[in-house]
Amino acid sequence: MKKILLVGKNSFIGNQLILDLSYSNMVDCISHQNIDDLNCKDYDFIINCSLHPDYRNQHYSFDNDIDLKISRKFSGHFIMLSSRKVYGTNNDLLTYTEDSPVNPSDYYGWNKSITEKILTSEHENVTILRASNVFGFEYKRKTFMGFLMDQLKDKGNIEIDISPFTIKDFISVQDLSKLINLVVDKEIKGIYNISSGCGELTGYIAEYLIKGYGIGSLISKSKERKDQFILDNKKLLNALNIEMEFDIKDQIIKLGERLCRI
Repeated sequence: MKKILLVGKNSFIGNQLILDLSYSNMVDCISHQNIDDLNCKDYDFIINCSLHPDYRNQHYSFDNDIDLKISRKFSGHFIMLSSRKVYGTNNDLLTYTEDSPVNPSDYYGWNKSITEKILTSEHENVTILRASNVFGFEYKRKTFMGFLMDQLKDKGNIEIDISPFTIKDFISVQDLSKLINLVVDKEIKGIYNISSGCGELTGYIAEYLIKGYGIGSLISKSKERKDQFILDNKKLLNALNIEMEFDIKDQIIKLGERLCRI
């Protein structure tokens, strides 16, 4: 049994990880506000799910880098949740592997890439997971799925400003959590994409949600395909020695059903 510290106990991903990791490990959870008082010697793993708000939309500053603040207090196995944003954005559909050039196009991508570089130069026991679009029940969250849910619940329809044929890579927070649990179990290290490894039409994502909700329609106001991407996940699945199916359609239909009940 491993002893794990999860930083970001109130975060979207952290809430799901607490449930999955606790089945076979001892898990303590804290807020990022408590890291200055952190005693790391008692833990085998630390997973950071927290994010300083200025890290997302301002130039890099160590003061906003929670990952480095934690990792510099800890010599054990540290897991960083990074982002597909380190690869940048492209309207053409590209598939990114871990060997693809790092080419960020916004503050968040740049900051994650800087943290990755410093972290891997300072810390031997590290796993960096570059996540695709993580979704779950996100009503009133400022995310793509949150936007779709807000539109459907508050307006009765979903209106998007991109082509419904835009392709993106999505992974549910439940599947993400299962994979992170296996990373801990097998103690793999290195940089990995964590994703479904396949593209979904954004129009289909909206339609799945509408189907579960039971009413509504999709309105697209643009034919432009923006920020398309797929993250190749073979390196991670091979390292974990698993095959995994990602039933995104059924998961999103169930989210629509849940949205209808509130």
